[in-house]
Amino acid sequence: MLSSLKHFKPQIFSTGTKLFNRNVHHYLKEQVLPTLEYKPLSRTGDFVLDQRRDRHVIEDGYTPKGAEFKLRFELVDENDYEIMLQIVTENFVKDSNIMRHLKIKGEELIEMMAPMVEKWIQAKNSVIIKDGDKVVGNIFGNIHNRDEFDKLYRGQLFHEKPEFIIKSDYAEDIRNAPFKSLNVNRVAVLLEEMEWQTGKFLPKDTEKLGVHELYVIHPKYMR
Repeated sequence: MLSSLKHFKPQIFSTGTKLFNRNVHHYLKEQVLPTLEYKPLSRTGDFVLDQRRDRHVIEDGYTPKGAEFKLRFELVDENDYEIMLQIVTENFVKDSNIMRHLKIKGEELIEMMAPMVEKWIQAKNSVIIKDGDKVVGNIFGNIHNRDEFDKLYRGQLFHEKPEFIIKSDYAEDIRNAPFKSLNVNRVAVLLEEMEWQTGKFLPKDTEKLGVHELYVIHPKYMR
């Protein structure tokens, strides 16, 4: 996942909660859809099934080299919020090293993932990959135009000698983070620190930035 302190003046909610700037927190203030209750999706065998037939088809019948199956790539849309939120949350809890280390549960993490998934869907470049009705993968992306960069990356853009800054203490940032779970706030601050500093490293002529946010591949389809 790609994204992005120096001359930085944090914005503050009246409650004292810091307004973070991009995926992890900034989207909270723009969130329209409700945060759902975490509920692992039912499976048939080892797969989540999806029987929708009305999405925009990007490609149908793709056969990876040496494979005996055909894949269908469909564009994720606003009707996929519930299933995508559950898939993303479930896979993060199960497969992310930091989630496992901190023993973060889906019931905690879904609060952070909900506004992110909503925004990824709005970007209209996220994909569900299917083998028949079996969901075998998802790719989530985002697109940012130049007029968003200043806000997204705290005004720190196009540095001649960019440097990634690591503070000695993030305790206050974690205390001010907006989620109920302390461990989720730890993860959110970690992601935010990596994300907002991206702007310093961007070439000056960057007009549009495509961000690869997340991909999920079923283990049986990994190569």
